[in-house]
Parts: sequence; C-alpha cells; structure tokens
Amino acid sequence: MSNVRRGLEEAQDILEFNQHLDKIEAWIRDKEMMVQAHELGRDYEHCSALLRKLDDMDSDMKVDDKRVKSICALADKLLQQGPTQQAAAVSQRRDAFLAKWRALSGALQKYRDNLSAALEIHSFNRRRRHSRTHLQEGHTLQQLRTRTRTGGSSRAQEEASCEGRGGWGYQR
Repeated sequence: MSNVRRGLEEAQDILEFNQHLDKIEAWIRDKEMMVQAHELGRDYEHCSALLRKLDDMDSDMKVDDKRVKSICALADKLLQQGPTQQAAAVSQRRDAFLAKWRALSGALQKYRDNLSAALEIHSFNRRRRHSRTHLQEGHTLQQLRTRTRTGGSSRAQEEASCEGRGGWGYQR
C-alpha cells in the first residue's frame, strides 16, 4: 500500500511541477517578447504601462528568485525519490528552465533600467510641455492686460481731448 501511496504522491508532484513550469515558461516567453521588442513607450503613460507590465503589477503571475527556488526544490524532491521513469525528464526540464531564467533575468533588468530612464525622459518632456503651455498662457494673459490698460488709457485721452474741444459732437 505504501508503494501505491508513494507512487500517487510522486505523480501528484510531477503534475504540480509540470503545471508550474508550463505557466512559468509562458511567462518567460511573454517577457522575452517584451525585451526583444525594446519598446520604450510613446509617452509617459505608455512607458508607465510597459513598466507595470514588466513588473507584473496588474497580474497574479509573478516570477522571481523565490518562485524559481520553489520550482527547483520541487524538482529536487522528485529527483531524491529515487530513479523513476520521470526523473530524466524532470532533470532535463528543470535545467532548460534554469538556463532560460538566467538568460532572461539579466535582460529583464537591463530592459527595466532602460524603461526607467525613458520614463524620466518622458516625465521631463511632460513637465517641459506643461511649463511652455503655462508660460504661453501667462504671456497671452499679460498681452490682454496690456491691451486693456492701453486701450482704456487711450480712450480716456480721447475723451479728455474731445471735451476740450467742446465734447464728442464738436464740429468746425
């Protein structure tokens, strides 16, 4: 009975291992596509969205060193159970996964750094545009005030001039 139970536990562990790796490999493919596209965003919002996607902010799937260690621990547990039919497949799949993870983790950090730098540039450009718009609005307002003062002043001078000549209806 214990052999049957051990066999069932092993089958359950292998199933869990394969399911986790399937999800992680899909995650790796998604991140590889992001890194290869090297998209830095059209503007601040787009760049922020890319950074959020890269960091899995809006996802329930996040792969980090902790998760990688968990997968490796599960693989080690399977391999320590002794030679089985699945041991070679587990070892091979774990090794392939680790190679992909190592290659991707450095590229992810570089892309994250590039996105962060692009976000700073987009932020600077946004502030610059905002300042320019604000200055233009202030300049337009100043011109209107100047025209209003000048126009009001000229009107007062015209009225005084006309009053000195007998008012607005003065004729020769």
